[in-house]
Amino acid sequence: MNRPFMYGKPVAKPYFVDRENESGVLLAEIGNLKDGTCMNLAVLGPRRVGKTSLIKNVILELENEEKVIPVFIDCLSMPSIRRFSSVFVENAKKGYVEKTNDGAYLTKLNEYLKKSVSEILLKFSQLDISIASYISIKLSMEDPKAEEAILFENALNYPEELAKSKDVYFVVFLDEFAELAEKERDEFLKLLRTVIQQQTRVMYIFSSSAMTYMNDMVYHNKSPFYRQLKPVFIGPIPGDCARNFIKERFSLASYSIGEKALDVMMQKSNCLPDYLQRLGDALLDTAKNNPINETDVFLAYEEIFVTLDPTFSLVFARLGENSKIYSDIVISTARFAKPSLIARDAGIPPGSLYYYIPYLINLGLIKKIEPGQYCLTDPIFKDWIIRKFQLEN
Repeated sequence: MNRPFMYGKPVAKPYFVDRENESGVLLAEIGNLKDGTCMNLAVLGPRRVGKTSLIKNVILELENEEKVIPVFIDCLSMPSIRRFSSVFVENAKKGYVEKTNDGAYLTKLNEYLKKSVSEILLKFSQLDISIASYISIKLSMEDPKAEEAILFENALNYPEELAKSKDVYFVVFLDEFAELAEKERDEFLKLLRTVIQQQTRVMYIFSSSAMTYMNDMVYHNKSPFYRQLKPVFIGPIPGDCARNFIKERFSLASYSIGEKALDVMMQKSNCLPDYLQRLGDALLDTAKNNPINETDVFLAYEEIFVTLDPTFSLVFARLGENSKIYSDIVISTARFAKPSLIARDAGIPPGSLYYYIPYLINLGLIKKIEPGQYCLTDPIFKDWIIRKFQLEN
């Protein structure tokens, strides 16, 4: 029997649930690529809602699209534009060769890479434009004096040139895009926008958990991408769908679960896919009753709480590296919703809270729940804060 639950990595069906609308939007826009009417997309949503799983499942749906080549790049921890440019070009080349089985193209590239620079330059004008582009980029990568901006622009142009040469199309998925973009600032975005707005055979789908950054990128009138991206929102799984999913997965292991126990699962997980899967898997290991009851859920919750402790500790430690004020604000937001109370508890002037809190929203740790009120986005992280800092009283 297959595992009823899966977590800690992007998941596909049957573990992937209730994203038909979001998948449909992405696939419909990709379908417009061939007639030149598609828009680039921004997938918006907090951590643990399954943005990467959504992207991976859309990529799976593209397997039968012979001329549409998906390119997935994880921008998390990408150290520089130079490195991104290299990864971008290699993934585009690899994606094309794997999708089309064009071994001759790869052979020709490798043949030229073995030649000396002088030999390459003699025949450069005779090369297919995509091959010339690739060779030029590879040579530039080896030059420590090469400007990052030029490398970046040439890298972005490579899939467009390859697509025109081979009559194919590329869909580039940039996951956790804000992690790279925030380090590189506005000039990076401006250049990116300048290049891709001229492309006709490549579309881009950006995603990130940095909510403030992504919202500004889409909606701020000073953003280079203002009115240039179609937003696709992804949130927690609807309650009814989450309940049906849990019942179905337990039935595969010959388990059932009581309605009150399901209520506890929904409340503890906030219907976030990752936490639902973790709780379900822990219950199969720890539950003493069938049907599973509330006590079983509370015990399983304690199990996953322990396993997540190192992750939460790392997140919290990194906050302190920037300023201890961020850590204090997070702790205070676990107790209070009103800005005045958060600021007082954190020991800062009320007005200064609005200087610090956008950064925490951008990290996906805090969200505005209504005008004048905030909360932590992650229910289990909130519980971890409460326990660690003895906030129960």
